[in-house]
Amino acid sequence: MSIFRTFIPPYGNMQLGELILLFMFAAANVVFFIYHYKTLKTVDDFIPRIFGHVASLNVGILLLLPHKNSLWTLLFGVSFERILRLGRWCARAVFLFLTIHLLGFWIYWAKEDIVDGKTDNRPLSLNS
Repeated sequence: MSIFRTFIPPYGNMQLGELILLFMFAAANVVFFIYHYKTLKTVDDFIPRIFGHVASLNVGILLLLPHKNSLWTLLFGVSFERILRLGRWCARAVFLFLTIHLLGFWIYWAKEDIVDGKTDNRPLSLNS
C-alpha cells in the first residue's frame, strides 16, 4: 500500500489553494505541450523536443516553489509543508519528461543512424 502513496497524491485532504495550484500546474503543462506540438509537428524529432520544452517549463516552476516565505504561500494560503508536496510532484514530472526526452532522441538517432556506436579514442585538441 505504501508504494501507491508514493506515486499517487492524496486528494482527500487537499486545501482549496492546493487544488488551484495543482490545476494551474496541470493547465500550464497541457497548454505548453499543445503549443509546442502545433509549432514543432513538422520536425521529424518533435516528440523528444516537445518533452524537452515541457521539462524546462517544469524546472522553472520547480525553482519558484520551495521557498519558506514565498508569494505562492501567501497568495493561495498554502503552508510551506504542503507546497513542498507540489514541488515533489513537479520534480517527478521533470524526471519523467526528461526521461522521455532522452529516450526519444536516442530512438530518433538510432533510426537516422546518427550514432553508430563506435567511439573515437583520440584525445581532444584545438588544432586537430
